[in-house]
Amino acid sequence: MANLQTVPDFKVLNTYEITHLILSNNNISEITSGDFTDLIIKEMDISANPIVTFDTVSSILPRHLNSLIAKKSKISLDKDLTFFRGLENLTELILDNNVLENKNQTLPGNIFEDLNLKSLKKLSLQSCEIGGIHSKAFVGLRQLEELDLSYNYLEEVPEAIKSLQHLKKLILLGNNVMHLKANTFHGLQHLQDLNLNVNEISKIDVHAFSGLEHSLKDIRLHYNNLNTIPYEALRKLKNLSFLVLSRNNITLIPKDAFVGVTNLRILELDSNTLTYYNEMFNGLENSLETLTLRETGLRVLPVRSLLFLKRLTDLDVSHNKINSLSYGDIGKLKLKTVDLSHNDLTKIQPDTFIGISRTIGLDLDNNKLSNLSFVLHVTPCAFSYIDVSGNDVICDCDTEKIINSGIVLGVGPTGICRIEDDLLNHKYKLGTTALSRELEDRCNRTERVFDCQTMELRASTASLIAKSLNSVFTCTIFCYFVYMYR
Repeated sequence: MANLQTVPDFKVLNTYEITHLILSNNNISEITSGDFTDLIIKEMDISANPIVTFDTVSSILPRHLNSLIAKKSKISLDKDLTFFRGLENLTELILDNNVLENKNQTLPGNIFEDLNLKSLKKLSLQSCEIGGIHSKAFVGLRQLEELDLSYNYLEEVPEAIKSLQHLKKLILLGNNVMHLKANTFHGLQHLQDLNLNVNEISKIDVHAFSGLEHSLKDIRLHYNNLNTIPYEALRKLKNLSFLVLSRNNITLIPKDAFVGVTNLRILELDSNTLTYYNEMFNGLENSLETLTLRETGLRVLPVRSLLFLKRLTDLDVSHNKINSLSYGDIGKLKLKTVDLSHNDLTKIQPDTFIGISRTIGLDLDNNKLSNLSFVLHVTPCAFSYIDVSGNDVICDCDTEKIINSGIVLGVGPTGICRIEDDLLNHKYKLGTTALSRELEDRCNRTERVFDCQTMELRASTASLIAKSLNSVFTCTIFCYFVYMYR
């Protein structure tokens, strides 16, 4: 809205049917009891206003509110919050970037107790410079399911959360927590999602997650100070499915670190300088589906460490130093996608994909590849996509065949290539008409042989190939090929 100094007179404007009201980024300094009389507003944003005065009587805000956003509004969280009283339908309250006036920067006790916020599901107090929280601070918020305390100065998980018996999601991102003590979350039997990214955690007690054995599904511990997997604490979490341990100081994963964590589907270990060995993922054979190993110092693909992960479909080994792939490296793994971007690959041998059993997406962005000829020697329709952006690929006749034959699902490879003898060094986007015309002048246009959507050979092409087969052996091979891709 414009540079408003006061809340508009909605009676004059005859706007009683407003349900969503945005008053953010104005200069409103006062909200009074008559400002929203008779309005049926459901969602309201009053963020970024210098509100120094709220009438201290209750019900000054629209009583039908479901969502109230009041970021950066100079609300003193340790003063009288009576103006929130009576919002019985409020389910979301966002108070980010507000202030505490007490010297200890402590969120006081019982501040929500008498406000009758009986429907509140989500409370956000991001960036409020909170250094401590009274043990009874959240009393009265009986139905709260999500609490966001990100970017404050908390040095421990506050005891106050134990009164929130329906809490499902707790976000403590960007605080100063150093130690998860025993029974830290005891009593929160519904907690499913715990975000402790960007803290200083170096120790997690064996019983830190006591009480969460059957509820906790997601744990985020990115950018902490852990030097090992907290396996004794984790193995009790029977429903843990998502674990982030990226950017810690982990170098060695104990042999049985994941034994007992039988439902883990997604594991992120990025930015840890790991030592790889065959049994490092023991316990995850029948559950792990997605594994990210970005920036872990890899020089080769750790195939032996991954072979027994029967359900692994998505692998991210980008931002490493892999400069070659060996025989069957990709084919041995039953992947749907593999991210090899930002490595040092100069050439890919076709036998890398020997044994491939399903269509795979291949990201080769920002390597040192100059040609795509390997695609022609791999089982047709093996690739759902190939991204070669950021490589110095030469637009040659092999490139033309790959684009026009249809052996890559969809539009074919994506990225940029150049004509080797082009003095002007023009760059062409793969799959464009301009590139097709240029290559047709240099190469005979390849007939579209494959339809990877239906996994079939074009009938005319199949007939021509069949007529050219003379030996029993080659006929057998051809018939098998048509059978496999019909």
